[in-house]
Amino acid sequence: MNNLFRSFAAAIAVAAIGPTSFAAEPDAPLLFCIGVHVEPMGAQPSALVGEDAGRMPPQPGPDYNRGPFFLRHVADLQSLAAIVEKHGGKMTVQAQTPFTSVCVKTGDRILADFEKRGHEIALHFHEGAHLGRNGGSLPVETWTAVMKEEIELIKKAGATRVRYWSGGNLYPKVLDAAAAAGLDVMSDHKNPRVQRTFPELLSIHPWRPAGGPTAEDITAFAKHDPTGRIVYLPDGIFTRTDFNSMRRSEFAGSEAKYFDFLADSLRASLNAARADRVNVFHITVHAGEFRDGPEAEKPFGVIDRWLTDAVDPLVKAGKVKWATLSEMADAFHAWEKKNPGVEPRAMASTPPPTFFAVHCEAHSANPPMWDALCRFVAMADRYSAKLTLMFNPQWAEFICPDKERFQRVKAWQKNGHEVAVHYHNVVHGDWNGHTNRHDERYTRDRRYRGTVAPMMESLQKLAVPDTMLTMCMGPDARWDSLREIEIDELDYPDGILYDVDGMDVGLTPLMKTKFKGRDLFHLKHHFFAPDRRAEHLDKIKEEFRRAKPGEVLGVVTHEQDFARSLEFIERWFQFCRENKAEIKTVRDIVRSYPPDKVVEVPCVRQEIGSLRKPEGIFAKVRKFHESLRVAKEKGVDTSAAEALDRQSREAAGRGDMAEAERLLDKATEALGQKKTGDADNRACITFAVNTHDWPHLDESAATVLRLVGIFEKNKVRGDFYFTPQIVEHYEQKRPDVIQRLKQSGMCISYHVRPPHPTYGGFEQRLRDLDDAALAKTLRDYETYQLDPATGELQRDKAGGYSYVAQVFGRRPVVVSPQCRDPRIRAAALKVYADLGAKMVVACHEIGTKLEQPFEWAQGLLARPSDFSITRWAVGGRQEMFWWNMLDTPDAAGFNPTARLKSQLAAWKGPRAPFITVLIHENDFSRSNGTGWGGIYFAGEGRNARPKQPPFDLNAPDLSRPRLAEVRERIWSAYEALVAYAAANLRAVTSEEIVALAGR
Repeated sequence: MNNLFRSFAAAIAVAAIGPTSFAAEPDAPLLFCIGVHVEPMGAQPSALVGEDAGRMPPQPGPDYNRGPFFLRHVADLQSLAAIVEKHGGKMTVQAQTPFTSVCVKTGDRILADFEKRGHEIALHFHEGAHLGRNGGSLPVETWTAVMKEEIELIKKAGATRVRYWSGGNLYPKVLDAAAAAGLDVMSDHKNPRVQRTFPELLSIHPWRPAGGPTAEDITAFAKHDPTGRIVYLPDGIFTRTDFNSMRRSEFAGSEAKYFDFLADSLRASLNAARADRVNVFHITVHAGEFRDGPEAEKPFGVIDRWLTDAVDPLVKAGKVKWATLSEMADAFHAWEKKNPGVEPRAMASTPPPTFFAVHCEAHSANPPMWDALCRFVAMADRYSAKLTLMFNPQWAEFICPDKERFQRVKAWQKNGHEVAVHYHNVVHGDWNGHTNRHDERYTRDRRYRGTVAPMMESLQKLAVPDTMLTMCMGPDARWDSLREIEIDELDYPDGILYDVDGMDVGLTPLMKTKFKGRDLFHLKHHFFAPDRRAEHLDKIKEEFRRAKPGEVLGVVTHEQDFARSLEFIERWFQFCRENKAEIKTVRDIVRSYPPDKVVEVPCVRQEIGSLRKPEGIFAKVRKFHESLRVAKEKGVDTSAAEALDRQSREAAGRGDMAEAERLLDKATEALGQKKTGDADNRACITFAVNTHDWPHLDESAATVLRLVGIFEKNKVRGDFYFTPQIVEHYEQKRPDVIQRLKQSGMCISYHVRPPHPTYGGFEQRLRDLDDAALAKTLRDYETYQLDPATGELQRDKAGGYSYVAQVFGRRPVVVSPQCRDPRIRAAALKVYADLGAKMVVACHEIGTKLEQPFEWAQGLLARPSDFSITRWAVGGRQEMFWWNMLDTPDAAGFNPTARLKSQLAAWKGPRAPFITVLIHENDFSRSNGTGWGGIYFAGEGRNARPKQPPFDLNAPDLSRPRLAEVRERIWSAYEALVAYAAANLRAVTSEEIVALAGR
């Protein structure tokens, strides 16, 4: 991290990328602040709301009403303030109840002390905490009264003036309420339901919103109204809309990586700064945040280092100036007086030069993708957009022999489109097979096709009569570097003059470097992602609007992206036409670029191996293909591994490197050691663990951790099915379980429990909805948090399938709606498929067809299960779960390993069976069900009937703890079953079954 910060600061100090790259100057600096959110831990809705508040019973978790927790955060805030002051900085500390009320009650003067030291005290307003669950339906007068109440408590705690507030308030009249409460400055708006801000708000120039926001429509809020009473301060330029919540995500990975991201965001904001506007940027931290981790002995050390390395040099150079958030608003007031009637966020009068590159991937040279490309070029022609069509050599070999295809390309060139090179080198997950490296790791790879020279000869045949001058070689070690161009010198083709790359940078000047005695020109582009089209469209529109003279806006996508839909790309073409921006080829932009505006940067020559850390995905690609080659030579069945490898390359091709690496890891694991001839005779067995017992959280956590250890010991993977409720409790109180599951690579799946409306008996609220309302409601239940006491949604918190995916950083594979209503179930399956699920529990333990084990419903694979090792009958009696019988005289008949052996011996099917080993985490430690059974059901067993809300969360616990010796018998029997299966069968997860099914 320190190296990144220091190189960033050094680049600024030496102006390595030229004066146009950092526009912020002493007369128009980037105003900077650290905002601090003090969350409403332990809050209850205001009494001013009355019965509409929907009060909740006390919830477990952090609470400022508890003395030690309050005092710890007071000490943390003091430590943080001392660090900021050491750097000459200012904070805007945004507080709310119960922190403020405890300050008043105890006489703590921390807020008054901060104000005297130059920091600002402001309001952080969580509507759900102070207005209750029904805040969106309350009148504006109630909002105003509750905001005033919060402000008065802040003043009683020591502040003399409160002007600013923050919060993701999804209320159309929030601006009216705030103004009536005496507030005039706002920032940090986001949609709390999904923990993301809106792309339209990612800017550095303040404005006055014309209206309040809703979850679906930010149009009025993002529009400037010179008569508006509230000044909105945008956070800055960020490449992600979840830039605040991502600090807790797998993407961030560590505090250091998150602050690396903030350094990049600060750089991007400096790039966007304009001398004729007010420029603002701030970061937000929370009380108690960034104080733990590997350097807990130095709380907030990561902030101290970031300020030293990334901010202090900019302050010294006059490019950044500390200011509280209200001082930023005052600067905007002064600008307005000097510039009456001027749009504060107006784009440059001349639209930026714009190009659109198309990557044609090595694995996609086939008729369907060709047809998609033809449709796309035809659409571009309607808008007079000139494309840069970048081909891997596989496409040249696909097009050139076919006269009709070849002539079509010639017609495109005649119409002004450019034919260029897209080179997937040896470290790309979809390597095109060409390299100059005489290394057996590559030359013995099954994909090897020769050196770079024949690749260029093949592509040049496609380009005639033109000469190929433009290329994107992917991937690159520094996709988004603005300070240098890194080149794989050994494999870089001769004759290339124009180079493009990038993922999240779309606005840069034309850069130039010296390479092999010639000038090499370089541009960046922004990736138009297939799964986030609307978000990316908004982002590139915003980049267009904030372009400065000399900057070029580039966009790139892939043929498989627009093969699904041209809608969002056409919207971009329409936008360019409406704003008189001509989409040109890279070649034409470079040739027409003013020579005196070109920025010279150094060329960094890198060898493969130093591009990525050894444990990175590209080293893994090489290792996998070497292992695959060896496995094939040994006669190993590699079909599942190759299916996962294909999926990994497809993910890499569309730029989703995290997904590509995850799939590659699974492909590596799928390389078995059985002979090909024996593969079809091995049964597939899946260890499914339903995890849901949140009332006994520590028991649940201990069970999951022990199961992970058993699976790892036997070199198999378990399939853990989580409810969002148990994940919420893990994340709050047992984050070690979440981290252990991530590290172990266990399969993550999803299921529901009461009061979720797709659980049998709880679907009444869905029955009378029409199809459109049903689909929307089901999606809401998989997006927002479910209130366990009422069954209603808490729309200020993430929940459902989306929340579980967010916590684990990957989409759960299997879903298990248990509603029997066919219409509701079908609608639910479609929602889950849209969210990214791959499989559904159709037959719980048995029912797969012998002749057709893979069946699909609403795009989801039905989980195959020919038989299960879960429950059976002994001596003609009723079927019983085996774990409930180990302390009875019939224990010998309920040995799960013996049952598995007998079922395998009796199997007469024409194929190997799919076997499910199903158990619940509470089965190891408890009898008579779960801790939540008494909350949602009256009666027990077959006589249980669903209760009606509101549900008593303190209802008697009907489950009973097992005796210690009984627990150990269950554990011993289960571990023996896992060990036998690992040694004799093919242990697979649902994820691997999806790969076997071929979709």
